[in-house]
Amino acid sequence: MAGTLVIGSLALALLAETAEIAALAVSVRWPDRRMWPPGEIDRRWLFYWGNTAVVVGALSAVAFHDAESWVFAGLVWDVLGGGLVVVGGALAVWAGRTLRLRESVGLDGSLVTDGPYRYSRNPQLVGIGLVAIGVLVAVNSTLLTVGAIPGVIWLWLLPVAEEPWLGEQFGEEYRAYQRTVPRFVGWRTIDRLLDR
Repeated sequence: MAGTLVIGSLALALLAETAEIAALAVSVRWPDRRMWPPGEIDRRWLFYWGNTAVVVGALSAVAFHDAESWVFAGLVWDVLGGGLVVVGGALAVWAGRTLRLRESVGLDGSLVTDGPYRYSRNPQLVGIGLVAIGVLVAVNSTLLTVGAIPGVIWLWLLPVAEEPWLGEQFGEEYRAYQRTVPRFVGWRTIDRLLDR
């Protein structure tokens, strides 16, 4: 029974992730048919957050039923994974509080360039990525890792889809910000952290 539940949950997560990646690819290729960011609560917003809920729920079931099936066994890996979850979670929360909820969920708002946004244009995604890696290491699940692979594509495509929209919303102010702050992290991130 657990095997069927795990495989079904993994299949559901992969299906929802594929749909999300396709929607983001449409947003990148045809910005006038953009699915993300919607800018308002409509069918696109519901599609994105509905898929996100399905992926999180389905992969949680996979993690619960397939834990300790891969190569990261032992206390060191658990501590490393837990540390990444804490650091990534703190960064994501800090970035989310700085940006505010409205903008964080893809709705119209204001351009934020301070706090963690001084170091990365997408610190929430950097934090979420660290949390995901930490969970993968701590849970130690082969099938969860398979389910997380499309998530890497999803997290990479998300800002690629957002950037033209942000350019439309904020014009030269955003383009200047884009030229000086890396999309995720880079040498400029390290330079700014060291200058602090």
